[in-house]
Parts: sequence; C-alpha cells; structure tokens
Amino acid sequence: KRLEFEYEIPESDADIIISNSKYNLVEKDRYHVEYERKVWEVDVFRGLNEGLIIAEIELDNESDEFLKPSWVGKEISGESKYLNYNLSKNPYSQWR
Repeated sequence: KRLEFEYEIPESDADIIISNSKYNLVEKDRYHVEYERKVWEVDVFRGLNEGLIIAEIELDNESDEFLKPSWVGKEISGESKYLNYNLSKNPYSQWR
C-alpha cells in the first residue's frame, strides 16, 4: 500500500521536469491485463531498465482476495529498489 497521485500534466511542464532532472529517464510501456475479474497493470521497461517487467494489481482494500496468474513472479512490494525514483538513480541494467 502506497500513496499515489495520477493525473495529467501539460507536456510543456513535463519537458521542463525531465530536462531539469539529474537522474535517468524511466521509460516503460504500461499494459492493462484482466485476469479473474481483476485488472493488472504490467509495466515493460525500456532504455536503461530494459529487461525489467513489473506487474501490479489495484485492489479496493488490502484484504481483497485475488488469484495470482502463473506469469506473476516474486513479490517485490517491499523492495524500494523497484520504485521509479530508485530505478532512475540505479537502473536495472546496472544491477548485473
């Protein structure tokens, strides 16, 4: 469980934020996959984080039950190295 804010910002603001960042850009494609009446967000990373794929399920509350698809691997919710901020500072390609 983590606090998130998702909303669109003007492209001109995004350009300013990106150009002023001292860290790497985190590039990814997001797919929405329905499985057993739940929607999974699957992020397929590109660029310096290529090879990393993260699946996340959005639940109404923490006690919601769900079936884990066979294509979902280990639980990483508590591992901060997978946060976008940390991936921008220490990309997946540098872990090896």
